[in-house]
Amino acid sequence: MSIDAATGVIGWTPAATVGGDFSFTVTADDGAAQASQSVNVTVCKAPEHWDSGMAMCMQ
Repeated sequence: MSIDAATGVIGWTPAATVGGDFSFTVTADDGAAQASQSVNVTVCKAPEHWDSGMAMCMQ
């Protein structure tokens, strides 16, 4: 997982075999003040025959 310091965009690419619900907290600290945000993400395992054009998880 990475956070772009300039944009704040969070990037994460889980392994194709990973699936489930994940929770984490992002904290920004500039030495004078701190702010935190909780994030919840649902990850679906990739199908055995993955088509990169499939961009959404059907539940």
